[in-house]
Amino acid sequence: MSQPTHQLEHLPELPTIFRSAATHIELYGLAQDWYCAPGAGTEDIPIGECPTCTVGACSWAQTGSPTQGVDNAVVADATQFLAQHLGIEIRVDSTTGEPDYVDTVATWNDAPERTADEVVAFLRRMAAEAAEVDLLCRYIREHDDHQPYEWGAVEFGAYRAELTALRLAAAA
Repeated sequence: MSQPTHQLEHLPELPTIFRSAATHIELYGLAQDWYCAPGAGTEDIPIGECPTCTVGACSWAQTGSPTQGVDNAVVADATQFLAQHLGIEIRVDSTTGEPDYVDTVATWNDAPERTADEVVAFLRRMAAEAAEVDLLCRYIREHDDHQPYEWGAVEFGAYRAELTALRLAAAA
């Protein structure tokens, strides 16, 4: 079973990674079928300036390389968060039977109709969502004896509504 996004160890780091990944794709372009464009790392295409896929951009944002972060724990959490918010079925590793978040995000990224603008917009939405979920988890830990990972979506949604109401009251 898939770990809920509010249980990710590196959740506080994800907004920055997603914003940086979005900016990278915005500046250098979207790669499909590769973590980064073929020929990257040469004089013509420095590794930090190559077009990347969504996972490659997250890897670049965390490690400085579009290919070195695939096994990095923060990049793994980022990829899981993205996969769980795509609204598509999570792919399963045929060998382990475990969710394959990298393959899920890569399949979405590599769809022929996918555009860089779509990916950038999605990453920016996910930066905001990750920040909101992190804030909500911190709020819950301060105001409830239970840990966030003990609840399902209904309880989590109720706390999100409560936090939104408190924000609106504070703004009034």
